[in-house]
Amino acid sequence: MMRRSWWRWLKQGACALSVLVAIVLPGILPAASDDGNALKGWAYDPNLTGQWKESPSSLPEPPPATARMLAAPMRPTDTLKLYVDPPSLSLLKDGVARLTLVVETPGGARNVFHDGFRCETKEFKTYAIGKTDGTWMPLKDPEWQKVSFYPSNAFRDTLMRHYLCSRQGGARQPDEILREIRYPSSSTE
Repeated sequence: MMRRSWWRWLKQGACALSVLVAIVLPGILPAASDDGNALKGWAYDPNLTGQWKESPSSLPEPPPATARMLAAPMRPTDTLKLYVDPPSLSLLKDGVARLTLVVETPGGARNVFHDGFRCETKEFKTYAIGKTDGTWMPLKDPEWQKVSFYPSNAFRDTLMRHYLCSRQGGARQPDEILREIRYPSSSTE
């Protein structure tokens, strides 16, 4: 007798739960956008990649100066140091965060890049590499590449995850990026 009442209670609870889900869940899920192709609130929809168009941009002038570089905190295990040139930060209507960054090895060697980052697709593109004379060497036909956590580009992963990209999936505004670098709200570990 005890088993039957337990089973009946469980069935009634499951039925009530399914009714509750049917009523509440549509209000929680993101609403369809006007074009019907995407859902608001979702960070990335691969069906929309063909509609995206990159805005034309130019290399920053003047090239980065050591005096104005801002050190981006890295994980304690990282051996590279990362610096961002604040005046080079931009966010155009295409949603790409562009900036000049300097990566320094433990031995003091420096590499200068002017990169763009697409937070929605977790990709980066190097537009130019800084030369030792302070000028730029633009890359011919640069292509978007996935940012993944490998030792060769861990600095880009850290930069995107902790400083450039918001939790909603898009790029932060330049002033927000600088604030995150100066006063990190979350640990880079």
